[in-house]
Amino acid sequence: MAKNVVGKVIGLLEHDRVELRAAAAMVLVEVAADEPEIEKALVGCLADADPGVRRIALEGLAASGATGIAGKLVPLLRGDDEGLATRAAQLLATQGAAAEGALRKELASDDAPVQARRVMAQLLIARGTMPALEAVLAQIAGGDFAEQALQLVRGELDGAGGAKIADTVEKLALAQLGDAGKRLQKAWQRASKAAEAATAEAKAAAKAKGKKAGAPPPPVVAPDPLRDADVAIDLLAVGNLLRLVGYLARPSNLGILLDYMDDARPRPVRLAAIAGLRRVVAKSEAKGTERAVETLIELCDGDDVVVVQAAVDTLRGARIPEKLAKAFGALAKSRHPSVQKLAMERLPAGGGASAVKALVDALAGSRSASVSPRRAAHWVH
Repeated sequence: MAKNVVGKVIGLLEHDRVELRAAAAMVLVEVAADEPEIEKALVGCLADADPGVRRIALEGLAASGATGIAGKLVPLLRGDDEGLATRAAQLLATQGAAAEGALRKELASDDAPVQARRVMAQLLIARGTMPALEAVLAQIAGGDFAEQALQLVRGELDGAGGAKIADTVEKLALAQLGDAGKRLQKAWQRASKAAEAATAEAKAAAKAKGKKAGAPPPPVVAPDPLRDADVAIDLLAVGNLLRLVGYLARPSNLGILLDYMDDARPRPVRLAAIAGLRRVVAKSEAKGTERAVETLIELCDGDDVVVVQAAVDTLRGARIPEKLAKAFGALAKSRHPSVQKLAMERLPAGGGASAVKALVDALAGSRSASVSPRRAAHWVH
């Protein structure tokens, strides 16, 4: 096609009538979408107001193997045309490193729809580079996409490509957890001090009011530091990152999880750390797991019933070391019904007869009748 004719066809892409723009795009695709001038014109069509024109241009660019157009493809992920967004994602996957920067930038945008961000995250995870994974893990730290980002990473870890990204994910997650943990500690201390001061002030005011009225002071409800905006943001980040670290199921991270289980930590953090232990204590008897199981057994005797239940849930699938059979059996005398049930529902892994004996010793002291090993074994099965 003569150059002047091509120019006229390209000019039709600016026409007010949709059918003329669509026809012009089709002609250009058929002529030679890989010609620089035509490719540039078709790339411009990706921003057309009509989805039909956008689709024609996209298919033409895909067929010609166009590269370097990632920045123009990413906005298509935001549209309400699911088919077009899917095709754009497929083409983005072929753009390699050129697409990564655009995807990272767009994923960090708060105004990107969740579905679009999901596709972007999938593409970045597939890339598997440290910057790509760092951009996805940054989403795990908070926002309306946090849970989906976490599940996407966990899904990839479980898949065929999990081994390739596990070390990088661990390195990034631990680094982000360290930063988020420091922010949370500062926010928690500040919010706790503010709550204490507000409580003291409210008590003094209530006492003065009661004294003036000649009646006992009204009760004072202490402010909850967990409701502090900064605390809430950092709690979500720390909790999600603890879940991810735990999902890696690496004994080398047990010390970190145990540290976040300390009773000085906010309850949501402790719960996330306890949940994070589930996979590692269920699949490993490596060095350090004994201490983790021992800590969980100790938590079963606590006053916070929510933490107690979390410990029970994690212990339910744990491999209990022989050395801790007696301590585990003693849970049968716990003041918490769920803990009692746990102790009598299962034998510690590898415990066998020693676990039965531990239950006999524990239960015999709390029953008037003697407890036989056969009867105890019946209870735990």
